[in-house]
Amino acid sequence: MSRNDLLVKIKRAETAAEQSVEDAEKERTLALREGDKESLSIIVDARKKAESKASKDLDKAKTDISKNKDKVLKDGMVSIEKMQAVSQDKSSNSAETFVKKFLESM
Repeated sequence: MSRNDLLVKIKRAETAAEQSVEDAEKERTLALREGDKESLSIIVDARKKAESKASKDLDKAKTDISKNKDKVLKDGMVSIEKMQAVSQDKSSNSAETFVKKFLESM
């Protein structure tokens, strides 16, 4: 093999190696872009799921609070009605007792 043939083979090998490096760099860049897209997609999906769950949890909490509020109000109204009845009885008895005592004192 002549010296020129050897130099041509070396030059071809260098060119092929440079092309391989460029191709590998392009593949690396493409893989990084795809990885970024995929990770962004995962983050967006996770955020949507989290927001959906938070919204459902909030709606459930509002429903539970509303039910508890209604129960407390109902129980409170029952207590108020009982207190009014007792108060009315005591008021009526007090008025009768006052009139009786007043009349006795005269």
